[in-house]
Amino acid sequence: MLVVYLLLCMLFSQITWANDSDLMLLDTYENQDI
Repeated sequence: MLVVYLLLCMLFSQITWANDSDLMLLDTYENQDI
């Protein structure tokens, strides 16, 4: 469980200082899943 918690923290930390390009890449991946 500690590993999952650390991973979640890392993900949130990356989202906070993510660039617009990174957000666009995430949107493309989500669209591909659909």
